Amino acid sequence: MKNEVMYSDFIIIGAGVLGLNLAAQLSKRYPEKSIALLERSDRFGTETSSRNSEVIHAGIYYDENSLKAKYCVKGNKLLYSFCNEYSIPFLKCGKYIVSSTEEQDEIILDLQNKALKNGVNLKFLNKDQLKSDEKMSHFRNALYSSETGIIDSHKLMQTLEQMAKYQNVALAYRNSFVKLIDVGTDGIVFEACDENGNSYYMRCQYFLNAGGLSSAKIANNFVSREVYKTKACRGRYYSLPAKYNNYFNKLIYPIPDPSGCVGIHITFELDGKFKLGPDVDWSFAESNDADDQNLYKFFDMRDDVKEKFYVEGKRLIPTLELKDLSPNYIGVRPKLFIDNKLEEDFHIKKIREGNNMSVHFLGIESPGLTSSMAIAEDLLEEFK
Repeated sequence: MKNEVMYSDFIIIGAGVLGLNLAAQLSKRYPEKSIALLERSDRFGTETSSRNSEVIHAGIYYDENSLKAKYCVKGNKLLYSFCNEYSIPFLKCGKYIVSSTEEQDEIILDLQNKALKNGVNLKFLNKDQLKSDEKMSHFRNALYSSETGIIDSHKLMQTLEQMAKYQNVALAYRNSFVKLIDVGTDGIVFEACDENGNSYYMRCQYFLNAGGLSSAKIANNFVSREVYKTKACRGRYYSLPAKYNNYFNKLIYPIPDPSGCVGIHITFELDGKFKLGPDVDWSFAESNDADDQNLYKFFDMRDDVKEKFYVEGKRLIPTLELKDLSPNYIGVRPKLFIDNKLEEDFHIKKIREGNNMSVHFLGIESPGLTSSMAIAEDLLEEFK
C-alpha cells in the first residue's frame, strides 16, 4: 500500500446522476474547494441511473412530507429548467393513470388526494370524457398529470460530467472505495483502489456517499454496527414494434400494484419507440448483496416473462399480440433495508464528527433521477 495520502476537500463516491449533480453543483458553488469523484465503473451511470424509464416524475405516489415527495416535486421544476438552459433533450408529454375495474375507481381517487397533498394537481377524466379518444375508450377513469415527461438521461449525465470537469473536479473512473481507516482531526481517511487493484489512501473533510448499489455497504463503515443493507430489485422491460410508435402521445400507467411498484406501464423514447415495463423481480436480491453481484448475469435479459408482460400490456393496448413483445433491458432499484426492514423512502444519513462530515444517500431509487438535482441543491446549504 502506498504511504502517500491524496487529499480533496470533498470526495464523492459514485458517478450516477446524483453523484454527478453533487460534483457539478458543489464545484460551481465552491470553486476554491478541491473535489474528487470516484466511480468503480469505466464511465458514468452504468447501473441504476442509465437503467430506468427516463421519466421526469411529478410527485404523485409518495407519502406526504416524505423525502421522495419533497425532492421529486422540487426536482421536477429544477430538471425542466436545467433541460431548457442546457439543451437537454426532453418531452413534457404528460401521463395518464388509468383504472380498468370498478374496484380501482376508489384507488384512483385516493391517488388523486395523495398527489394533492404533495402539491400536485391531477385532472380526473371519467369514461365519457375518455370516449373521445378511441385508444382510451376501454378505460373506466383516468388521472392526467401534465407535469410528467421523459428525458435523455445519458445526455443529462454527460452534461453534468462536462460541467464538473470544466469546474476542475477530478474524476477517477475504475477507482473504488475499499474501507474507512479513520475519522479524526486530520479529516476522513479511507482506503481506495485503482483499476489494477492497487491500494492507496485518500483524505477529505467532506465524504459524500452516492454509491447506489454500494451505498449501504459504504455507510456501514461509518456507523457503530451494520445497520444498512441494499438489495437489488430488478425491473425488466420489453420493446414494442414500430407499428406502435406514437400510438399514445401520453405515458400510460395502471393503478399501482400491491408490491409498491407503480405497475407495468407504457412509456416511450424520445424517438417515439414504445416500451413496456418494468416489473418487480426479487429473484437475485435475497441470495446476494447488491454490491457483490455479477452484474453481467444480473442484467441478462431472458425471454421468460413474456406472457406476464403480454397480459399486463393488453390491458393498456387491447390490440397487443404476444409476438409484438421483444426483450429489451433490465433496470435495477437499490432497495434499502434498515435493520432488515424495508425502507420505502429515501434515507439521507448525515454524520458530523468535529469539522468532518459524511453524508450517505441511501435507497435512492425512483424518483431518484427526477429528485437528484433537488437533493444536491439542498445539500449545498450544509457547507455555508
